[in-house]
Amino acid sequence: DILPTVSLYVRRVIKFCKSIPAFKSLNSADQLAILKPFYFDVYMVRSNFMCNNTSGDFPTIENETGNQALSVQRAQIHKQFKNQQLSSEMTRFHGELHAVLEADYTIRDLMIGILLFKWRANIIVHLELVRYHHSLYCRLLHRYLMHKYKNTALANKKYCKVIRVTERFERIFDVIKL
Repeated sequence: DILPTVSLYVRRVIKFCKSIPAFKSLNSADQLAILKPFYFDVYMVRSNFMCNNTSGDFPTIENETGNQALSVQRAQIHKQFKNQQLSSEMTRFHGELHAVLEADYTIRDLMIGILLFKWRANIIVHLELVRYHHSLYCRLLHRYLMHKYKNTALANKKYCKVIRVTERFERIFDVIKL
């Protein structure tokens, strides 16, 4: 039951990416280079966004009808890590990510845009285009936070927190792969 839903989720992520004109304008090699690490990023953002922080439930995957097909407890996921330090790091990361998302769809979507266009210098052929869209999503996030909080200091602080969390994705993913 789980494999078809994971496959469906991968297809949804690809369909989502292909709906973004900037992504479609990249060649297929660049698209693939962006998609490989992005799947982990978007999965983490979406699952944390939907997480019930009180119970620790992650409604992780939906089936074709939109019904929840898989739900797990955060503690169950972290027990799977053999390394206790990694388990603790993941718990902290989930907490930070959940806090910066604030159950705000706009912050979630802009963070996903930032993560989609984070560049990998040695891999991307059209690096300038990817950097441009990354900076564009960063500026959009900052403008949104300025509008939301109507306080420059508070908006800047929140923006820095979101950016710090997006920068941690790659380090977390590298540790998990080990």
